[in-house]
Amino acid sequence: MLPFSIVDDPTFKDFINSLNVRYTVPSRKYLSKTAIPKKYNEMKMKVIRELKDCGSISLTTDAWSSNTMDPYLSLTAHFISPTWKLRTYCLRTIYMPESHTGENLAAMIRTILREYDITLDRVVSITTDSGRNMVKACDELSSIVRVPCFGHILHNSVNNATKHPDMAQTLKSIRSIVTTFSHSGK
Repeated sequence: MLPFSIVDDPTFKDFINSLNVRYTVPSRKYLSKTAIPKKYNEMKMKVIRELKDCGSISLTTDAWSSNTMDPYLSLTAHFISPTWKLRTYCLRTIYMPESHTGENLAAMIRTILREYDITLDRVVSITTDSGRNMVKACDELSSIVRVPCFGHILHNSVNNATKHPDMAQTLKSIRSIVTTFSHSGK
C-alpha cells in the first residue's frame, strides 16, 4: 500500500495519468474515510461469521509499546474451521494509554471479545508472557486457562544463563575465538 501522502502528490498523479489517462487516483480523504473503513468492516464481518461456526477458540495477547513509546494491546484468535483449516485472525491492536494493570487488560480483552461475539465459555486458552499484569488479567478471566509463552520463557532463560559468572567467562572466550578467526586470512 502506498503512503497516503504520495496519493495527493501532483507528480505521482501525473505519473499515473501517463500510464492510464482514464484512471483517477483516489484522494487521501477517500482512502482514509471511505475505502479503508469499508474494507475493515467487510473483513470484520467475515471474521465474526467464521468465529460463529467454530466451537473452541484459543487466544494470544501481548501489551507492548511502539518505537515512540505509545502503549498498545494486541489480541489474536486461533481456531480450526469446520473444514479443518487452522485460522488465525488479529482481532484488535488497540492503543491503550490506560495503566496496563491486570484489571484494565482483562477489561479490554472482554471488550474485544464482545465486539466479535465471543463468549468466555468458548475460549479454551490464552497464551501470554509471564508478566504479573498478564497473569493477573488471566486470573480475572477465570474460565480461561493461561498458557505461558514458550518464546518468552526461552528468552528469559537465555538472559538469566548469560548473567551467570561462569557463563560470562565462557562467552568472553568464545568472542575472542570468533574475533581471532574472523580477522585471520586462513
